[in-house]
Amino acid sequence: MAMLQMALGLLGESRTETQWLKEAAMEQKEVIGKQQELIRKSARQLQATKDQIAEDLKQVREQLEAFTTRVNKSPRLSYAEVARLPLSPQPSNIRTLSTGNTTLTDTTYRTIDT
Repeated sequence: MAMLQMALGLLGESRTETQWLKEAAMEQKEVIGKQQELIRKSARQLQATKDQIAEDLKQVREQLEAFTTRVNKSPRLSYAEVARLPLSPQPSNIRTLSTGNTTLTDTTYRTIDT
């Protein structure tokens, strides 16, 4: 009889442990489901970010190409041509040359350091 009671006691413990394992497995299943949803959400956000970055990069490339095209189409001035360009805007504290006869010594020159 003692053996039977001992077997019944062990059977009860086994059921308790089995129930605990079932509950733990269910909790793990819920956690796994939440993690999978989080991974899917993160993947969607990552894809949206990649798409936005790709669009931004495309716009930057287009702007750079437009700028480069404008720079390449503008005429290249020589050093002498740049040196002959008038100052702009002309400061107000500098006297202007008269429109009359100006000699070479009356003309102001500027140099450009590069």
